Order: sequence, then C-alpha cells, then structure tokens
Amino acid sequence: MGGDKVLEAKKILIVKLGSIGDVIHSLPFLKALRDKYPKSFIAWTVESKSYPILEGHSSIDEIILFDRRNILNYLRKIRNYRFDLVIDLQRLLKSGLITYLSKAKNRLGFDKKRCKEYNYLFTNLKIPSFSDNKHIIYQYLEFADYLGIKDVKIKYDLFIPDLTRKYRDIIEDRRFKLIINIGASKKVNLWFPELFAELIETIKEQYKFNLILTGGASDRTLAKEIKDLTNVDYINLVGKTTLKELAFIIKNGHLYIGCDTGPTHLAVAVNTPVIGLYGSSNPKRNGPLGYGEYLIYKDLDCAPCRKKECQYGDNRCMREIKVKDVMEKINLFFNKNY
Repeated sequence: MGGDKVLEAKKILIVKLGSIGDVIHSLPFLKALRDKYPKSFIAWTVESKSYPILEGHSSIDEIILFDRRNILNYLRKIRNYRFDLVIDLQRLLKSGLITYLSKAKNRLGFDKKRCKEYNYLFTNLKIPSFSDNKHIIYQYLEFADYLGIKDVKIKYDLFIPDLTRKYRDIIEDRRFKLIINIGASKKVNLWFPELFAELIETIKEQYKFNLILTGGASDRTLAKEIKDLTNVDYINLVGKTTLKELAFIIKNGHLYIGCDTGPTHLAVAVNTPVIGLYGSSNPKRNGPLGYGEYLIYKDLDCAPCRKKECQYGDNRCMREIKVKDVMEKINLFFNKNY
C-alpha cells in the first residue's frame, strides 16, 4: 500500500513510451487512476507512434511527446511540471532516467525482478514482487492496488472519431465484416502470405463475408504478395489508414483476425471479438484478453521464446498454425453468435 504522500498526489505523470499494444494494455490502469484522483492533473509521456491511442482520452489532462532530438528541453519540461508522483510502467533504462530526472519525490515502478536494464535503480517506490507470467494488464493493475484502488473494472475508453462519411461504403454494407490484419512489428510474430491467401480463398468459398485486409505502411509488400496469390475480391486497406481510422474500421467489424501486434490489442479495446494467432509471444501474458476461446497457439518445445528472431530461422511456431485451425475458430464464433 502506498503512503499518504502518494495518495495525495495532485500532479501525476505516467511514463509509458512504447508500442501501441503496450500503451493499450496500460489504459485500464489509467482509468482506475483517474477514478482514484478525479481532481488531479494527470499527464502521460509517450512516443509519437502511440500518441493517437491517447489522443482525446478523457482521463488525460496532457500528453507529453517524448522528444529524443531535444532531450534536454524535454527533460526540462518534465521537471517544470513539478510532479508529485511519477509512475514508470516501461521498466527500461530510458523510462527510468526520465522518471529519476523528473525529480519527483515519489517515483513508483516495478519490482527488481521484473525490471530490465537496471530500471529499478531509478524508482524509490516499488510494487511487490509477483509473477511476470500473468497478463500484462493485470500486472499494470498491481500499481492500482498499491495505490489503494480496489475492484478495478477493465475499461479502455479510447476516443474514436465518427468516420462514417469517409468509410460509408464499408459501414453501410450489411454483410458480416471480417477484418484480417496481416502485420506485426516483429518478424517472428508474422504469419505467412501463402497462408493468408489460402485463408482468404477458403473464407470466400464458405461465407459471403465483407472481407477487409488491414495493416501498416510496412506491410504493403506482404499485401501485394497475398493479392498475387488470390483470385477473389476483398477490400485492401493495408497502409491506407491512420491509427484512428484503423480503430474506427475495427470497431465496426464483427470479427478480427491477427497476430500479436498493436491492432490486435486495439480490437480488444474496442470490443471487437478477436481470433489471435500466437507463436513466439506468451499468450498468457500478451494474448487478447477475454478471447482465449478463439486463441490459436501451438505448444512447441521452443515456444513461447519471446525472442525478436526465430532461433531456427523458420518461424516454426507460426508455420504450425494452419488455415484449418483459423477456420475452426471462425466457424465456432459464427455458429455461436449468428
């Protein structure tokens, strides 16, 4: 349990710079923090790639962009806020330095066991040691428990603008909308173009779905490979949407399929059911929370390795996921809900 000085914090900073998925996983803690401190000033420092996730969020008073090009001005700005409490959810050297150099008297972080790069040296308050194997959302909610916030309900409260006019053709199409996101930030988490193509062909044979392909700009080559391997029509939005637009598309879908990547966690946050394809990453820790019934994971001896590259060079944990496995989950979902 935190002390009185922590509980009386009037200015709070969350340090979570990282990936889209990491930031999304932190949002339930943010909501709990706002409920505990309704009148406090709450800021969040984040990198530009994840800024749209926080933009417009009702629980944040200010977003402070991490500026590596003007790091001294950035740190000076952080210090000038005179935060009472800084909460480091990143547990890396970079976030630790930001937390320490904020000069906040109360600097709360993870326990030594779960920190990386000596991050624990930069905080003077630490949540109790616990397993790193439980879902990361619940690990972030340990901070809420430390601050005396109990019985937290998981809410994300993303702000998503109404983009119906821009995507009217998709929204007004009354068919079942199935979204397939082909990308992943780590190569080891990717599925394969020939398997995506086979999946698309199989879906089109069995169902009259409105099929929508999504992904980032870096996935355009993969999208072309998939297109060259298919002979059916679908909507290709790969590399054509902003993060907010992608959130809107996913929110208006009926079912989402994707690997361990930011958009998969975005789907969870907007309450679109998820079929997750997992290999090297630990689904117990990073899986689509609430959709374990539709998770596909092959329990190989080497998985989950949580490495950035496959030690065997063939991404065998993802290769073992077959089209029939995905179709079984699609059929299960469709039969249970329609």
